[in-house]
Amino acid sequence: MARRGNLAFLAVVAISAAPSFVVACSTFSETGSDAGPGSPDGAPGSDAATDAVVETAPPPSDVGADAPPKPRCDRNAAFVGALPVPGIPIPTANDYSAYVSPDELYILVSTDRDGSSYTHYYEAFRTDSTLPFVGMRKLMGFGGAGESDETPTFRPKSNTFVYCREQVSIPAAIFGVPMADGGASGTPLPITDLKSVGDRQCHVHYARHAPELWFSAFVPGAGWQIYRAREKAALDGFDPPVPVSELNNGVSDSWVPVVSDDGLTVYFGSNRADPAALGLHDLWMATRSDPNGTFGAPRLVSELSSAADEWPAFASADDCRLYFVTGASGKARIMVATRPAPTPK
Repeated sequence: MARRGNLAFLAVVAISAAPSFVVACSTFSETGSDAGPGSPDGAPGSDAATDAVVETAPPPSDVGADAPPKPRCDRNAAFVGALPVPGIPIPTANDYSAYVSPDELYILVSTDRDGSSYTHYYEAFRTDSTLPFVGMRKLMGFGGAGESDETPTFRPKSNTFVYCREQVSIPAAIFGVPMADGGASGTPLPITDLKSVGDRQCHVHYARHAPELWFSAFVPGAGWQIYRAREKAALDGFDPPVPVSELNNGVSDSWVPVVSDDGLTVYFGSNRADPAALGLHDLWMATRSDPNGTFGAPRLVSELSSAADEWPAFASADDCRLYFVTGASGKARIMVATRPAPTPK
């Protein structure tokens, strides 16, 4: 596999349609809003997830019935309390990326914990976002021989799982597979609309605010660069990808973009030469005031970066929690950090 600094490169995601993919797929059906894995009913056969979502919803404002809800955190504050996601890490495994459901009750991890030299998917559930994930198990049928699976995301409009696939001697590419209750309902196919940039594409993320697919493409002479492609009205189509130029510098990697649900913040990994940089691929972010506008200058998320590799995995719906990957321990670990509550005025 390619390498990311001192860690095995974010492998890339392949999904094989298989009847063994039952539990996770049964949660992929879209009910109302962006359900995805860990849909409003959470783990199959349970109503606990719905209760958890209600319990953790922003508190009502005490200013008046029409006042907006109070913010749950100070989005300008530094993240604090970074810890491994409970229930996920084991000492011998590298966990390179993850999809987390919007309610944070389901996680799909790309990991080498099966002992192979490739990364495959493992899933786990929980009934409350404050509890550890439990029941971590391999999704049989994901990733064939010589394949690595990475950066999973979910496209609710077409009920499609989107991912990056890397195979021996085959360049990384982004694939999609439609999901239905009980399993994949079709064969994984490359998303050809995204292949017009770079010589390989990976690190895909579905940005709900647009909606768009954000991803990185390897451009010879420039490294990994971040692109976005807006969803067409047709379920299977995207507009031509365009570079997110304000995040790319043309000489260093900018990859693994994760966009907040309101489109105002983007997190990404980069090995750019900068006086603030701490290590190999650090964690960076940029903000904007308009979800259709241009992002300001990227800044280092110094409190979550180290001398090792870091990159983002998932931002909570309120942008108060960030799941990210770090190699600071010598193994790739999925961590979660939280922004503090607003200071009372």
